[in-house]
Amino acid sequence: MKCPRCGTENHTPEVTGNKCYHCGFSLLGEVSRHDVRRAVRRRFVIGLMVPLLVLVSAGYYAWTQDWFGLFSRRFVASDAPERMPVIGAGSLPLTVGDASGIFLREESWSVDAMVVAPAKFETGTLGALAPYHILLAWGPAGQYQPNSFKTEFDERNARIISQDPAIDTTALTEFFGVAQILATGGTLEERVSKMSVGAKVRLTGYLVSGTVEGERILPVVPGSADGSVASYLLEITGFERL
Repeated sequence: MKCPRCGTENHTPEVTGNKCYHCGFSLLGEVSRHDVRRAVRRRFVIGLMVPLLVLVSAGYYAWTQDWFGLFSRRFVASDAPERMPVIGAGSLPLTVGDASGIFLREESWSVDAMVVAPAKFETGTLGALAPYHILLAWGPAGQYQPNSFKTEFDERNARIISQDPAIDTTALTEFFGVAQILATGGTLEERVSKMSVGAKVRLTGYLVSGTVEGERILPVVPGSADGSVASYLLEITGFERL
């Protein structure tokens, strides 16, 4: 506090009995005014900070909930996997441990879909060569929450069971599919196998047929009336989270 008479700065006027230690001028009135100014400044800061914190909190909540759709694009699932024949793609010999097979790239394959359930099957020769199974949902099925369905996997297929009486899975079966992914030794397969339930993804690659232990392996195993969905044997070349 500055003495109004001599201008000396008194940092602790209470020590000198509220008098200027340089000229002895009484600082009682100045102390009172100083306290008032300090109280006003405190109220001003509090009055400014409280609405600012409320505004920041509301903005953060709106961002996390994306109320206005401004912070992330809305996911739109593919109507169906996009498939195009390929010519001259060549064969793909594959060996994993003691298991081996030869696969042929039949069609290019891509889809924007939701991950309903990942699984891993290593039973048998084909299981060793293509152990990663990802149940995907596209079209209208891709708009539901993944916990709306219970999944039962087998070696090359999956069966979906509705957990919501309002959802008729028989009308949605064609909008589900199991991506059975070859273990070609790249990093993509590992990334795909670790996808979380409910993730929105874009998968691209090749639909492949194969010969394993003299047995012909079809690129697609169709679904059935019991709720089993189609299975696609794939070599993955691209993976992106949407």
